[in-house]
Amino acid sequence: MATRKKSSKKTPLKDSITEYHSEEFSHEDIAENMTRNMIQYARQSFTRAIPDVRDGLIEVRRRIIYSMYHDAHLSSTSKHMKVAKTAGLALGYHPHGDSSISEATTTMSQPWNLNAPLVDIEGNKGSTLDREFADGRYIEGRLTVYSESMLGGIKDDAVRMIPNFDNTAVEPEVLPASFPQLLVNGNPRPKMAVGYSSMIAPHNIVEITKAAELVNRKPEATLSEIMRMVPGPFLPTGNIVMGRDGIKDIYSTGVGSFVIRARSHQEDGSIVITEVPFGVTRNELIDSIVKCVTDNNIEHLVKDIYDESSGGEDDSSDEDVRIVVELEKNAPADMVLKFLHKKSNLQINFSARHIALVNGMPTTVNLKEYLQHFVDFRTETIRRMLEEEQRIKKERQHIVEGFIRMIDIADDVIAEIRRSQGRADAAAAIEKKFGFTDRQSLAIVSLQLYRISAQDLRQLKEELSQLNDRLDVIGTILGSDEELRKEVSKDLKATIKKFSKEKRADGDTEIVDKVETINVDAGSMVPTQETMVVVKPYGVQRMSQTVWDNNHESYPGIVIGDYSTDTKHGIALFTRGGKVIQRRVSDIDNSSIKNEPEDIRRTTSTFESGDEIIGAVTFPMDNAEDTGLSVITVTHQGQVKVSQLSKSFLAFTQKGYMTRTKPYCGMKIKDDYAIACVVVPTEKVKDVNFSLKRRSGGRVTKVDMSTINEQGATGGGVSKLKMTKEGDYATITRHNFDSVATMVYIA
Repeated sequence: MATRKKSSKKTPLKDSITEYHSEEFSHEDIAENMTRNMIQYARQSFTRAIPDVRDGLIEVRRRIIYSMYHDAHLSSTSKHMKVAKTAGLALGYHPHGDSSISEATTTMSQPWNLNAPLVDIEGNKGSTLDREFADGRYIEGRLTVYSESMLGGIKDDAVRMIPNFDNTAVEPEVLPASFPQLLVNGNPRPKMAVGYSSMIAPHNIVEITKAAELVNRKPEATLSEIMRMVPGPFLPTGNIVMGRDGIKDIYSTGVGSFVIRARSHQEDGSIVITEVPFGVTRNELIDSIVKCVTDNNIEHLVKDIYDESSGGEDDSSDEDVRIVVELEKNAPADMVLKFLHKKSNLQINFSARHIALVNGMPTTVNLKEYLQHFVDFRTETIRRMLEEEQRIKKERQHIVEGFIRMIDIADDVIAEIRRSQGRADAAAAIEKKFGFTDRQSLAIVSLQLYRISAQDLRQLKEELSQLNDRLDVIGTILGSDEELRKEVSKDLKATIKKFSKEKRADGDTEIVDKVETINVDAGSMVPTQETMVVVKPYGVQRMSQTVWDNNHESYPGIVIGDYSTDTKHGIALFTRGGKVIQRRVSDIDNSSIKNEPEDIRRTTSTFESGDEIIGAVTFPMDNAEDTGLSVITVTHQGQVKVSQLSKSFLAFTQKGYMTRTKPYCGMKIKDDYAIACVVVPTEKVKDVNFSLKRRSGGRVTKVDMSTINEQGATGGGVSKLKMTKEGDYATITRHNFDSVATMVYIA
């Protein structure tokens, strides 16, 4: 087979760059450059994360609704379309990824997050169980009556249309919004935008629209008048909202907080939860209940926790929340429920920040300011729609007047048309001969002959009369601010009537004036159990008395003390550095004697690495606020102090006490530490006496505790022995500690 011989001559590479562009360099201050670019970036972030005060939407949600309406031609009665397909259409306006668009579409359909869902989804749109929903290719959606109300008037020039990102189409700058969507749906799952985040609770559509109508009709309306119509949030999950003062703060300043509590009841010795708090999933609620039970050592009161909720899997069934906390026999259900309210997500705090874009900038708005912004916007949309209607009707009026005049001279007009050379020539001819305008003449030559009958003439005259009447009405409205205000009120009342069935009813969100103060004590719910607590220099552990008795001789490491007590007691651990660490005995790990106790230095932030435990004392937890014990401390530098043990405790109701310490001797001298720590009954403090001596020698100083006043936890004590030489320190020579003390430590 013949082959072609390869050429040995190499073809030189050609430079494929045919045009060269010159680069220009400019010198500018970096601070100015960064400021300018940061402002540009911030403005883009705001529109993507902060809702607009006018329609209450961020740009992705607005573009989804518009593309479903304009490009997919969907409505509340049309057939559902794949969410993935509508997401593809929305990419023509929002080029940021179809997955994010599908997610935004789905979240706009969730009735447990929104009072007025803007999208109707068929299929798995998530549930209160968790936030997982199906991918866009598996679910279908369409618009709802609420989104149709948001779009009303968009064909009538109600809002300004702007070019999309690549100038291939136009999109609305904002949707017309016939109801105050921002407060009706709130801002679920808010996003952060350059330090700004908007957190708004949902409200009742009838109440908030009535308030908007009031502000429109009576601009001087007070907050009290508005709050008679809007008593507080209206959550899709129902719930009890506590704290009217916090709600008033939100409505007056735009910032504040209130408490949300899910409803529950007792049933056959169990606690049955029938709601989830707004913004919390069932999984999150159950996890928090489990954590509450285990962290507070009340497992002996709770037999089981299970979810019996049903429905909510598709649009055909309502979700019925039922989470059961089954209690042990004779368990105090009221006390357990208080624990759940205090320490689980059954009750949560909602911190509101009413931040919205006003003229493109994030602004905190109070209730009246928001309603006024909405009313001003709605007034402008209605004005634009009326002006567009006026323009269209004037054009029609002009044409109808031409038709009526033409019928009177129909024979002459027809004769002129027959002599013409086509449509354009006919229009020009009758325009010249009879004085019609160009629009009238074009309409006349396009008119079918049967439309010039006497009956049609009567219909045209009736139409002209109706046009004149409507134009008079429009002219009156547009010519008077008061009439325009009445038109806006009429529009808002129509919205109220449309959604009147959604008034607040029993089982909906209940507003409670005060936040309930919940006082719970885990110790009071712990069963009394005899136990042994063993204290080491860096930790403490619990075990049974039998285990300790049989194994203490082989127990490894240094033992500061062993204390026979019970789970209703607490224990105070004293350190060389002058700190006290408090624990409930029931909170101490009940671990094997073969295991080392947990190193407190790893869990207690203020327990320094060079410090160590030097002693301990137990006390009854039911009297922790006044143990009847006092601590006498003598330091390396000759300071003496006495204070009540209870004053050195952090509150046992604070969870943080487990990881913090508090000083019991309040030493002020650098590099000082305790050389003696004595715990005595408070009534015996004045009986204590001891002697101090410098290591370098000198006279012995006798200390009588009856002459030293008690100090608080931060007191520095009294200097009873001054050091005269560098490196000197105090020692104790004689004392009567053993005869009066509960605990004695001497270095």
